[in-house]
Amino acid sequence: MKYFLTKKSNLLVTFEHLFVILRIYTRIAIFRKPSSRTMRLVCLIGLSDGSVMSRLVTFTIYSVVGLMMLGLAGCLSDPVPIELKAQLPKAFSQSGQTALPDKWWEDFDDDSLNTLIELAMETNPSLLATWDRLRQAEALLVREGASRFPALNGNMNASRSRDNNDLETDRFALSLTVAYELDLWGRIRANTTAAHFDAMASHTDVRAAGITLSGEIAKTWYRLIEQRGQLDLLEQQIMTNKKVLHLVTLRFRQGVASAADVLRQRQLIEQTQGETKDVIAGIDVLSHQLAILLGHPPRSINFPKHDLLITLPPLPNTGLPADVLQRRPDVLGNFYQVQAADARIAAAIAERFPRIDLTGALATNITSTLSGGSFAATPAGLFSSWLATVAAQVVAPIIDAGARAAEVDRQEAIRSEALNNYESTVLQAMREVEDALIRETQQREKTLSLERQLQLATQVIERLRGRYVQGATDFLDVLNALISQQGLEREILEARRNLIDFRVDLARALAGGWELNQPELRELTPSAG
Repeated sequence: MKYFLTKKSNLLVTFEHLFVILRIYTRIAIFRKPSSRTMRLVCLIGLSDGSVMSRLVTFTIYSVVGLMMLGLAGCLSDPVPIELKAQLPKAFSQSGQTALPDKWWEDFDDDSLNTLIELAMETNPSLLATWDRLRQAEALLVREGASRFPALNGNMNASRSRDNNDLETDRFALSLTVAYELDLWGRIRANTTAAHFDAMASHTDVRAAGITLSGEIAKTWYRLIEQRGQLDLLEQQIMTNKKVLHLVTLRFRQGVASAADVLRQRQLIEQTQGETKDVIAGIDVLSHQLAILLGHPPRSINFPKHDLLITLPPLPNTGLPADVLQRRPDVLGNFYQVQAADARIAAAIAERFPRIDLTGALATNITSTLSGGSFAATPAGLFSSWLATVAAQVVAPIIDAGARAAEVDRQEAIRSEALNNYESTVLQAMREVEDALIRETQQREKTLSLERQLQLATQVIERLRGRYVQGATDFLDVLNALISQQGLEREILEARRNLIDFRVDLARALAGGWELNQPELRELTPSAG
């Protein structure tokens, strides 16, 4: 990657700007008679035709125009392509046929989830803070860009004094000053370019924050549904265990079963009831977490109750690995950070060269004295006499003990860091896609295996129950089979939720974001308390 300063295109633009300015200045001499068009402008401000002062004003006018042309002619540099050290694969290990929508959660066809995410995009404080950081970056861009144009300031003074002889003196002064730095080496343009890429990186941060927030809401929402399903399942298992206890107690009274069998079944019931307490706490914690993600305090929202988890849609089209680099906002954000760091190297190099500052001023003043305390003079006299000045200043570094060279080295190290971070983010993006694909594939196989195990466990329970009633088997066999069956039921529900989590991870790894609605700037509102 080359510095912006060493690009031939930028040098040509810079010298072309300088050539334009030189042509303007060479066509104007301070004592050259102004053109008729310029004189009409000079006469409007009260200068006599053909005077030396009018020619000075003419020179200043042309100077300002030339400076404006230079400022308007500057342009931002285009991004520099980045060559990766790692060789990207040509395709991912798996892919579907259906394209993933920009709002990836709409692929789940869950109206409640759609409502929650859309609400969070408008009310989540962390996302709103990301928008504020974008506003800051954009404001910095405007501030840096302002240096490319001349600065015009006006000043007006008025005073009145009285001496011991009752003599009053009125003084009026009016001036306009213009200042401009010739960007011969592209320092201002490089700083503006860096601010531009910083703003673009902040924009990708907003999109990345939206994707992250939507993923957290989806995972929290389906964990809440799963925990509610676990509570319903535990309550059903408690009822089943009580029926088994009734059967064992009856056999104990008949002298067929032992007291230990009754105690074991009672312990199973207590164990299952204890597990419900953990699930209830998990439901409340997840509800609190979901409320915070929506920008509301805990226990302030009653979330709709869903009895079943969703059925996942088919696997989306993962596309090509190169597409992920063009789509993922975190990868794009790191790309823009590299560009900003590269531009700041050019600015640091330009600091080692001379700076040329141009200034121009138009000033007038009037002083009059009058005794008796009456009004001394009319301000109309201000426009009868003007003083125009034009100056240039060259500031060149001579001895700085290596400070500027050290700054260049520091900026190069920053760019190297940004390049390594970019490559790391690219590799991380590839890993996230592949991890999500393999986890979903294996989790799907695991869920099918658990369902087959549950079918076998149910058959075992049915056979052992009949043998136990006939006295052909011990109750401990029945108890172990019952515990295994109920554990598989809860594990299957958790496995189905994990499958949804892995699909959410895949969607987040592939998502490129969408256009968010920019919220209003928050104002400081005093508390009513």
